[in-house]
Amino acid sequence: MKHTHRDPLELTVNTEKIVCDGLKRKYESFHISPIWKANDYQLENPNLHWCAISTTMTGCNLRCYFCSTTPHRDYPEKYGRFFTPQEATSEIIRLLDRYKNILCVDFSGGECLIGKEHLLKVLNILFYEKRIKQVTGVLTNGIILGNDKSYVKALSTYPNPQFYVRIGLKAGTSEGLEQRCGAYGKYYELPFKAIKYCLDYRIKTVVFAMTDARIMPEQERKILLENVREIDSSIRVQEERFYPYPDAVERVKESLGVTSECT
Repeated sequence: MKHTHRDPLELTVNTEKIVCDGLKRKYESFHISPIWKANDYQLENPNLHWCAISTTMTGCNLRCYFCSTTPHRDYPEKYGRFFTPQEATSEIIRLLDRYKNILCVDFSGGECLIGKEHLLKVLNILFYEKRIKQVTGVLTNGIILGNDKSYVKALSTYPNPQFYVRIGLKAGTSEGLEQRCGAYGKYYELPFKAIKYCLDYRIKTVVFAMTDARIMPEQERKILLENVREIDSSIRVQEERFYPYPDAVERVKESLGVTSECT
């Protein structure tokens, strides 16, 4: 079954109407996740069982068929509940108070940058009212930031390197974005622009990419890595593998009829 191609900027606007109500934003969960490579953070005790607080927001502006996110991505009207910025930060602080081995706070989804005013308010409270010490990051596909430099500028006000932006590249070509993400191919350059804008504003920027050979052709992988090198040759792209989580497998089966090849 082929993707229905969508305009991701239009989908951003339409999704925001569902997942935002004034300053309130829909969340699926606030939970604790293990950190498997804690020694990458150069900790005094990397052998301690370090964890992250993961805040999962509903809704997204892409429809990647390899996505492992639960159905709240496609049906945000059916999942999650609304939190004010104060309520969301209270959930985070509650977990920080309960667990003493929290290394970082991650905002993800879905696309957590949908709902700009809510997210900025939450970050303001965490950094400037609660003054948390944990590394804090937002996980994004880069579509919004590549289209809105003012959003990047707003994020640049948070402390570096405590705050970071993690940009996930899904495609290296317009064809790849259409085939695997259900978006009009002309927008494939926006995530690369997002990387450049974040670096221009001196935001700590982490780049990862779904380059698994079962998902992305090798020639496209080379194009993607070269595009990143042209922005900044010092960036080390974290290349991801496809893991057969149940929701991801169902999406792959629906889109490609693939089963055993992705297990």
